[in-house]
Amino acid sequence: MAPSMNPNAPVEALKILPNKTHQNWLKDRGLRKLNLGIAFMFASSAGTGYNGSLMNGLLVLPEFAMIIGGLKPTIIGLLIAATSLGAFFAFTPASYIADTLGRKWCVGVGIEALEPRSWGSFFSSKGDVHRLVICVMVGLMQEWAGNGIISYYLAPILASVGVTRAADQASVNVGLQVWNLFLSAGGAVASERYGRRILWLLGTMIMLFFLSLMTIVAGVFQEKHIAAAGLAVVPMIFLFFSGFNLAYSPLFIAYPAEILPFPLRAKGMAITLSTDAVACFFNQYVNPVAFSAIQWKYYLVYVGCLTWFLVTVYFLFPETKGRSLEEVSRIFDRKEVRSEDSSDTKTEG
Repeated sequence: MAPSMNPNAPVEALKILPNKTHQNWLKDRGLRKLNLGIAFMFASSAGTGYNGSLMNGLLVLPEFAMIIGGLKPTIIGLLIAATSLGAFFAFTPASYIADTLGRKWCVGVGIEALEPRSWGSFFSSKGDVHRLVICVMVGLMQEWAGNGIISYYLAPILASVGVTRAADQASVNVGLQVWNLFLSAGGAVASERYGRRILWLLGTMIMLFFLSLMTIVAGVFQEKHIAAAGLAVVPMIFLFFSGFNLAYSPLFIAYPAEILPFPLRAKGMAITLSTDAVACFFNQYVNPVAFSAIQWKYYLVYVGCLTWFLVTVYFLFPETKGRSLEEVSRIFDRKEVRSEDSSDTKTEG
């Protein structure tokens, strides 16, 4: 008897379905079309990094500094935070378009016919609540890991540790973008080889370690005026971003998509992206005010956030490497499955 095509069929049955795709995706028309679409979708996310790089480039320019020189830190923060404001108002409507008209329509107007489900579905079981918590946390972690202040305020950070020449600041900015490019690609490859959970843990620990060191050397420079301590901040920034690029950059979209069942995926991704947009707006608005007020001590806030994220990842983020969507669902819904199995056993008895 042929295995059922029902998506709720046992995982073992789904595994024996014939795979008619060519092993070499270049020789398979369907896979070529799929990978082309994926390439365009991922290319759109480059806009996030572009915003940060653009703002850093502007802050480095003396001419731009002259234009905003008379503005209060709150106004400067609002100007930079505005880059994430439009995204916040787009993600929730986008999820409704995707669930009613399909993914293709949603992509066409700005960003699959589906079974619509309400936002309340996230509270229908412990497994769905678990998924909701992860979606929210991933959005927060993407902005509140300390990367936000460095990505958008690199020039003031460098100036605070003695790197004041515009050419030197621009060189660090360009070098950091190249560093991020190569390490993010390496992180994407590593996630398939070593797993998602280990990268989340390792990346967070790396960021926590080097941001702590960066806080120490920045404090030594500003309090003791030791030039070598100020220069030590520059390699600390690069090493800090090695942790971010290892996990946070490649898994920001991929991990929530892997843990969400098909009916909840559009809304779950909207929650992650909306949380990211709100966190980014708040973060970038507060950063210039807080940094101008307490300088290097502000890094301690993000040291605390990274400590919280490390505990959260350890207890709440399961491994999804090598698992099908059905197998991932069993991880989150295992208690409900066990309860149903025990009820069926009692009924049969």
